[in-house]
Amino acid sequence: MYVSERVASISSDIGTNDIGWFAARQPAVVRFLEDRLGGAERHPTWDLLAVGLDAAHALTGMFERQHGVPPARISAGLLERAEEAALGEIQRGEPAHALHQPALAEWVAALLADPPRPLDPDETHVLGVALVTVVYALDALTSGRSMP
Repeated sequence: MYVSERVASISSDIGTNDIGWFAARQPAVVRFLEDRLGGAERHPTWDLLAVGLDAAHALTGMFERQHGVPPARISAGLLERAEEAALGEIQRGEPAHALHQPALAEWVAALLADPPRPLDPDETHVLGVALVTVVYALDALTSGRSMP
């Protein structure tokens, strides 16, 4: 079941007081984002990681609101498979995540078009891949659908 536009629109402003719960509940997602978006050599201000954590937290909240329960813990292996699917989708130019989760595809696109802080093109790309990866993993986890 995909996340509805209504749920996506009311869930985009989730309180930051729940970020600790998110980190405890989804440690593999936090490690994945730290690896892809953090690191002083790539992004010296750590702002990109903060944007990614906030967005992943919001995405998880959207799935929780749609399904009525928090998503199960996402494994590192599922994130690796989701990232392979996301990168393959980008290389082929086929937005399969938009077919599976259209409201979330729009939400991610809107975030990338108007991020909370300015992003250069490389940061926008890296953040987009990371967020599509999280959407794929959440979709596979909650729907049982396989990734493209």
